[in-house]
Amino acid sequence: MFLCIAMSASVAACDNESNTVIDNSSNSSTTKIVSNDYVSKVNYEAEHPYVEYKGKPYLMLAVQMRLDWIYEDQSRDIAFIQENFAKAKEDGFDSVIIPISWNQIEPEKGVFNFDRLELYYKYLDEYDLSVQWIWGGTNSCGSGAAVPEDIRKDPETYKRMLTGKPEIDDMIGKDGAGVVWIDFSCKATMEREQTALAAMMEWIAGNDTNKRCVMIQVDNEVDQGAGNFQPDQTDATQNLVGQWWQTKEGHDKYCWVGGQRDAVFAQLSALGDVIHKSSYNCVTRVNLSGAGRDTIPDLKLDYMDLLDTTGIDIVGVDCYATTWDALANYITESGDNVTHIAEASCTYEFGYSVAKMFERGEGILLYCHRDDRADFGMYERTTRQNQQWVEKPTTAESRQFLQMLRKVGDKLAFAVPNGEVLEFNGEHTKGGVDVTSTLNKLSIRFTNNNDALGMAFPVSDKEWILMANRDNCQFEFDDSVTVSAATFGKYDGDNWKVQNTSAVQGNKVTVNAYQVVKVDLK
Repeated sequence: MFLCIAMSASVAACDNESNTVIDNSSNSSTTKIVSNDYVSKVNYEAEHPYVEYKGKPYLMLAVQMRLDWIYEDQSRDIAFIQENFAKAKEDGFDSVIIPISWNQIEPEKGVFNFDRLELYYKYLDEYDLSVQWIWGGTNSCGSGAAVPEDIRKDPETYKRMLTGKPEIDDMIGKDGAGVVWIDFSCKATMEREQTALAAMMEWIAGNDTNKRCVMIQVDNEVDQGAGNFQPDQTDATQNLVGQWWQTKEGHDKYCWVGGQRDAVFAQLSALGDVIHKSSYNCVTRVNLSGAGRDTIPDLKLDYMDLLDTTGIDIVGVDCYATTWDALANYITESGDNVTHIAEASCTYEFGYSVAKMFERGEGILLYCHRDDRADFGMYERTTRQNQQWVEKPTTAESRQFLQMLRKVGDKLAFAVPNGEVLEFNGEHTKGGVDVTSTLNKLSIRFTNNNDALGMAFPVSDKEWILMANRDNCQFEFDDSVTVSAATFGKYDGDNWKVQNTSAVQGNKVTVNAYQVVKVDLK
């Protein structure tokens, strides 16, 4: 589907159903779509801020699908693209994250092609998946690799930054070869990107009839690319002694596309404003790089300043750490933020880390479902062109964990921001577990002779949900209550569908691997 927009024309239109006014008659060429409605927003009423999506809490547990690679590598193999959606749903995900680049939707200046979105929405509908779109524009992973070809070929109109390294800069000629670094003081480029994103939001507003889009990530790893601008830090004998991320001064000087921190933040906010003013008003987020960021002093200032902008709602940091202690260093804690890990591998301590995040009232977004690199994804392949996917050793357990969470429906999504989730053994202690946790003065003792993970949360004053990833897990409630019944099954909306009864001995309930057990108390 193609849409042609004249960049400088004054346009006014009215959508009778939504009372939406489209107006770009101002001095800016950005199409602004004004609406009081929203599909999602950040809600601050619970103990922890959370994303409210279609009127309910949205569980921040989604997986990224690199369909941009598949679309290009497989010559737009429709069956193979469909199979990716089907597999993500089968593995237990209800929400996916998909990159969409500016150069994919604007092949010619002012001409927009939404074929990819149209195809993806077909399968989002078919497999009942919600989606977060990753917008790749002027600063995708620290460069302008996602800008349209005509911008890459016209550095006179669309100004760019130079690294000062001839071996790099000489490759960036007017033919558009090589990666470009955009100059964020260039108004022409900034307005072009805002116009393109406005066109995409207008298309989504008109075509996403089931409101599947939860949020838009505005660019990715916007603080990357510093190594291209940083001179080598070596000692007298030319030994490497430092990297840009090891001091805040180096961080601010060399990243943000060569030190353009304020200008980059202004554009990110402007893009977020485009989304909020569109007739598909949804949450916006920014993703920062995890490369060495736990060593940077005052890291919090970066995401606090982004949260203070008008356009950006939440900020997260990438992290692919293998232990909880390392992962925790990247959590973006702030009273104004929906705290989450923006990208995390699902090949490590997956369920254990997710349980820890949920207990803290936070979320975790995974990267990625399928990847040809050993450290990422639930499936791997030898090359990007190879369609033969091999399941990782941890995939089966991750799938069972996800499918277990799906059984609790919206209940877990309500419990997380209200601080009502207990995890047992999120640190993944092996060789036996015996731990007690307390919520609202009610204590639960969790025991297992293996390395089991346990989770528990209330669904009412007298009802609790128990879950575990190993057989023969014991949840024992303190004597302030009495266990009257325990059944395992799943929720169908608000209705509990019983599969069978669980073993109960006094106040001790037995839960087996990947069961969801509802306990009635009196």
